[in-house]
Amino acid sequence: MAYAATGIGSMPGVEVDEQTRIISGELPDLPHIAELPGRGPGADMIGRTAGLLCQISSAFAIETTPSGWRLCDQPGRVMRRAQSWLGEDCDSAQHHFFGANHVKLQVCGAWTMAASIDMRNGERALRDHAFCADLGQVLVDAVLTHMADIKRRLPDAKVWVQIDEPLLPAVIAARIRTASGLATYRAIDAPRVQAQLEALVSAIHDHDASVVVHCCAPNAPVALARASGADAVAVDLGQAHPAMHDDLAQTLDSGGTLFLGAIDTKAPVSIPVVTGDQPSSTATAVARNIQRLIQQWGFDTGTVGPQVVLTPACGLASQSEVAVRQTLAALRHAGRLLRDETAGDGGSSGGSRDQ
Repeated sequence: MAYAATGIGSMPGVEVDEQTRIISGELPDLPHIAELPGRGPGADMIGRTAGLLCQISSAFAIETTPSGWRLCDQPGRVMRRAQSWLGEDCDSAQHHFFGANHVKLQVCGAWTMAASIDMRNGERALRDHAFCADLGQVLVDAVLTHMADIKRRLPDAKVWVQIDEPLLPAVIAARIRTASGLATYRAIDAPRVQAQLEALVSAIHDHDASVVVHCCAPNAPVALARASGADAVAVDLGQAHPAMHDDLAQTLDSGGTLFLGAIDTKAPVSIPVVTGDQPSSTATAVARNIQRLIQQWGFDTGTVGPQVVLTPACGLASQSEVAVRQTLAALRHAGRLLRDETAGDGGSSGGSRDQ
């Protein structure tokens, strides 16, 4: 099954039912569970995943502070709110995605969590290697519990799990600063990172789901993610260093899937309105750009096209609802143009199946 496009996770506003309806309509191939960080702490990537962890062990409860997130003695209002919001998100997905063949959920990875949460002494949890090991183990149980809930709600859907690790390159390169700001925490060895990620990926595979590791940093560890057994890697093409392109090409060559962030989300989006099933000029341009990139990597678009899924460069929480609709529609049309042997010019071009 080839997926034309999917979302990264976050959506604007605070009304999950409306955002889920948009996802269902614009991303029918691979709809994702909506995240609405605009609702406040607990609806964001860190708080949402902490809420899942708390269901397994209260030792991972966190609370808000003026500087961010900090471990606390027991789950409080923010954790209860995070769990309640996630329940609403899943209820909405059950309603709007019922009968879907595929669905994607998102969780924050262990290393980004550890680099984002303060211990009670003010230092990041990343400093405590024993805590990081426990976090990785509990995350496995939390993800499997979340998956089981989604499968119960959507029994016909094949599940994808997206592991968000935006800070992983900084963790590996010792670029996470200490509380004083005068030093950085020591680097976490790549083999240790890979081993922990492998354990999570393996557990997800054992429960008949697929995994995509998402990192929108300029030096996303594509090779490490693939070596961990992940089925796919999601990156922001606009942030990708030239050296990353070799790893991305190798992912396609080995049969893996690429989720390519093809439309920038950091600036306000202005896309011509899409009418019916006719692709916009943006969709056509995106399809052509991806086709050229695939050809530069030395592949035939018709051969590897089904291994490419188009996404926004990152989350869409900062965009207007109109911009979100047009972005997702453009990605869906571009993905189908790419998948259906054309770059939007009315006929086949270099790299198509007919070549």
